[in-house]
Amino acid sequence: LPVHARAEAAAELPWTLHATGVLAAGHRAPDLEIGAGPWPPAGAVPVDLSRYEDPEPAEAGSASGLRAAWLQDGEVFAEVALAEEARTHGTFAMHPALLTAAVRAAGLLGTEAAEGTLSTLTGTVPVEWRGLTLYAGAATALRVRLTATGQDTVELVAVDEEGAPVISVRSLTLRPAAEVETAAEADERRPSPLFGLDWVPAPTAPNTTASFTGRRCAVLGDTLTAVDGSFVRAGSLRELLDSGEPLPDLVLAPAISDLTGHHEHQEPLPVRMRAVTGAVLDLLRTWSADRRTAGSRLVFLTRGAVATAAGEDVRDLAAAPVWGLVRSAQSEYPGAFLLLDLEDLRDTHTATTLRTVLPALPALLDAGETQAAVRGSEIRVARLTRLPQGPVPSPEHGIRSWNRDGTVLITGGTGALGGALARHLVAAHGIKHLLLVGRRGPDAPGAEELRAELAAQGAEVTVAACDVADRTALDGLLADVPAEHPLTAVVHTAGVLGDATVGSLTPALIDRILRPKADAAWHLHEATSGLGLAGFVLYSSVAGITGGPGQGNYAAANTFLDALALHRTALGLPAVSLAWGPWAQDGGGMTGALSDSDLGRMARSDLAPLPVETGLALFDTATARDEALLVPVLIAEGARERAALTTAEIPAILRGLLRRRRRTAAAAHGRTTGLGRRLGG
Repeated sequence: LPVHARAEAAAELPWTLHATGVLAAGHRAPDLEIGAGPWPPAGAVPVDLSRYEDPEPAEAGSASGLRAAWLQDGEVFAEVALAEEARTHGTFAMHPALLTAAVRAAGLLGTEAAEGTLSTLTGTVPVEWRGLTLYAGAATALRVRLTATGQDTVELVAVDEEGAPVISVRSLTLRPAAEVETAAEADERRPSPLFGLDWVPAPTAPNTTASFTGRRCAVLGDTLTAVDGSFVRAGSLRELLDSGEPLPDLVLAPAISDLTGHHEHQEPLPVRMRAVTGAVLDLLRTWSADRRTAGSRLVFLTRGAVATAAGEDVRDLAAAPVWGLVRSAQSEYPGAFLLLDLEDLRDTHTATTLRTVLPALPALLDAGETQAAVRGSEIRVARLTRLPQGPVPSPEHGIRSWNRDGTVLITGGTGALGGALARHLVAAHGIKHLLLVGRRGPDAPGAEELRAELAAQGAEVTVAACDVADRTALDGLLADVPAEHPLTAVVHTAGVLGDATVGSLTPALIDRILRPKADAAWHLHEATSGLGLAGFVLYSSVAGITGGPGQGNYAAANTFLDALALHRTALGLPAVSLAWGPWAQDGGGMTGALSDSDLGRMARSDLAPLPVETGLALFDTATARDEALLVPVLIAEGARERAALTTAEIPAILRGLLRRRRRTAAAAHGRTTGLGRRLGG
């Protein structure tokens, strides 16, 4: 019989195993000697308990639960009783405070009646119980006999005030309290279920004398106009492949939108986003379908499409989805593609940076790195890292800072994830005004029942039909928010799935995912940036961080959400993007529509589906932190043990979480595909 527990407010954490035991049928005859004779026993020496009193008892059943005690022939006889207030807290077979007081009396063993301090009673804790038998329940007072049976073991027998047996323990092992970890200490030590994306200096590699001249490196297109003659130039990948010459070792493909700053001449961001992702998709499909690329690497160059440090802006938001798209392609074609983000926006400096960085790329590629960024003279690589447990948030952080008289807008608000969050905000946080938005509005399945349920709890709920990806429709929606309940927070949970591998992915399939997720998020940002929001939360996915086979469009859309959150924080606006792991099917959301093959893939990833209550607790924790990008995921039970058996290559982004395991020569094939399997180390 295992006994697990966890703090009531820590549903995002796994259960802590506190005890294991075996329940057996049968009846052990009680030792009636203690109840049959006089009480206290003749000749027992009373103990002055005043020296043991706790001036500020933390709980009923601390030292104050001990009413009287006597010593005789190496035994302790004690009277313990519940405080009056503890007797109103429900009926227990054995009240824990009463049992605690009885056990603490064992601290008097080996002392003289005139010796000892408070620590005598509170300095030891029970760690093992053997032969425990309960004869009667609901006791409020006990007469206890404690007999030493070893250096750190005692026998305990207790009867009620009439001498009838209540409980006996054949052998109780005690340990100094300082040596026993408390539940709170275990919670602090337990790894956080929140991860973050960190950018660390690239591992030092041996100096290389390789020279990227002649046919070694090529540049596609005319975006980088200042590169010198040491680079082979080609208008397109097709032109390079059909030139009749061997394909260079590295092919650089700029993936950069218009960063001139002349906003009046720029296309809208959603248009530029599609232009960049469409061009990259075309390169990915051409490269992966042509056998002539087998000995070369395609390097996608972005400028300011990622942020590598807190407060750094993502200046090329339109190119940010490229990172999710390519991460997915990397999982389908390991070793074929590299992502490289440059810092400087001036083309002449880009060429200088490339000449400096290129000699280091062979070592990066040989080490299995898949994504890197250049900042100053340093090359940084991406690592997923486990975040430490944060301090208790102040009232100025997280949901506690949201205006209780304001309105919270939830996109996808009538869906499973949005509906669960709406219930949570009302029940747990006292939010009284909700605007739940979806394409179908009140006609969505369950929408009216959800509204009625929340209204019964005192919330004022508006369910509206609105295509948030349509800026005009969104502006109309926001105009109807009542002035007496102004918008205080936005939570963007809307999104759809549409898996396709690189070979079958099309611009139309990318658009289908970008529109409700990325376009809508951008319009929400623009439409609310001047409203003084207290919260702006984006529901993203871990697929955008790590990539995943067949999820290029989904990863691209979610990477944009991550970048937008970073962009907003750089502007001084509130934002957090939560790159969720999978939710349990009873939580609906994205997993509610998955096929059996999708669920099988999730199981192989070793990520445990998030129960709804765990996800909502993580929402509270994450929104109270300062990071703009967080990755809340749960690792499946047994993932760590399975990880110890794998010999496959560890993807670079996960190397900050575990050490490389030694591989035997007989198992020299394959890459690890289980995310949780690698996180579990």
